Amino acid sequence: MADYRCYVLNKEDRVYSRHDIKAETDADAIIRAGLIAPYSGEFPNIEVWCGDRCVGRVPRAQAAQ
Repeated sequence: MADYRCYVLNKEDRVYSRHDIKAETDADAIIRAGLIAPYSGEFPNIEVWCGDRCVGRVPRAQAAQ
């Protein structure tokens, strides 16, 4: 398992909060990052990093209606 950092970004793409997770693969990390918290228009995206490598940017999951 690898260590990943997930940064919740605000509408101005500034870091609002950080969450550390462990995942087997980059794809697993991206899936888990999208589920960190319900969607908020104020904080629409999360960046996923592994060390100094940006794995990707994902939109936060929208809460089920």
